[in-house]
Amino acid sequence: MRALALFALLTGAVFAQTGPLTLAATLAAAPARDPDVSGARNALRAAERTLRRLRADPLALRVPTLQAEGAFTSARAGLEAAHLGSVTEATAAYFSALEASSALELAEEIIILETAKLQATQIRFGAGAATGLELLQAENRLAAAERDRTDAEGARDLALRELGTLVGQAVSRLEPVSLTVPAVPTLERVLQEATRTNSGVRAAASALEIAEAELAAVDNAFSARADIEAAQDNLASVESALQTARRSLELGVRGAHGSLEGAARGFENASADFAAAGEELAAQQARLDAGSLAPIAFEESRLGYQRSEAALYGALYTFRLAALALEGTVSGGGGEVDVPTPAVADPALSEPSSELDLEESEPVPDAAPVVPEAGSDTP
Repeated sequence: MRALALFALLTGAVFAQTGPLTLAATLAAAPARDPDVSGARNALRAAERTLRRLRADPLALRVPTLQAEGAFTSARAGLEAAHLGSVTEATAAYFSALEASSALELAEEIIILETAKLQATQIRFGAGAATGLELLQAENRLAAAERDRTDAEGARDLALRELGTLVGQAVSRLEPVSLTVPAVPTLERVLQEATRTNSGVRAAASALEIAEAELAAVDNAFSARADIEAAQDNLASVESALQTARRSLELGVRGAHGSLEGAARGFENASADFAAAGEELAAQQARLDAGSLAPIAFEESRLGYQRSEAALYGALYTFRLAALALEGTVSGGGGEVDVPTPAVADPALSEPSSELDLEESEPVPDAAPVVPEAGSDTP
């Protein structure tokens, strides 16, 4: 991904933005431009070609064919992992830009508030109701707020530029994301999915099949005893590795699932705080309209509302990353895992290859997320 960013900067391969950039568009564009995804896709096609040649060879032995099937499965898992990594990076970049934009809005709101406070202090100072020190403090607070606004604007611009390098266009505006999250699937369901699809467990199972075939090939009267014992020892080692992979997977899934549940609770709490802040702001607006509330007090309430909204976006970001981590653990796609965002499947993961008839092998599965997108019909 870093190579992609450097390439875009050096070549100027950035296009003008015609409207607000959405998260869905980001997750579609970033993997399509990611050289890691492209390389993994090429590796999968090469593995397909090798497997096709062996299957077409009537003299091919079973062990080499099994090894080629294992290489194909591994290459497919590599593409899934590369796609997941690209989606995770794009999600992080999009939410970082959203957070930076929110921070700039907060900084601007603080300037409005500090300006009003300074004006009030100046009036009080002129009337003899405020000291020179209070006036100086108010001026310093406004100056600090203006510096913070400048810093926040720079951080926002940087975040948008970094996001632009991933999607290949200059980004100036972002489409807000839906402030909802899907229900967390049960641990039992996730464990079942992990056992069925995890690339590490599947690779270990493939190695076991190969080891069994190797033992069968030498376990006869024409093989040396040392060769038979070596094949038996290898089979026992592979069986142990498979059990270890299954245990490690279960522990990883339990930990990632617990993190996702914690993130869901954090989002629920942030949602409640945001709703309460909205009700408080509405009440303050009514008091302001009735003349029973000072404008400065209303600005403070509005600032509190914006802070609670920023906290809610932060909780949503945490949930999405936790869901991405869980999906990655389930699939075996690189130690951390996949997604609460709308998962955009790589075409090479879901479309049949034009170069290899896969009817004799397991079909390439769709890259569907364990955690469904909010509002989807996935059970």
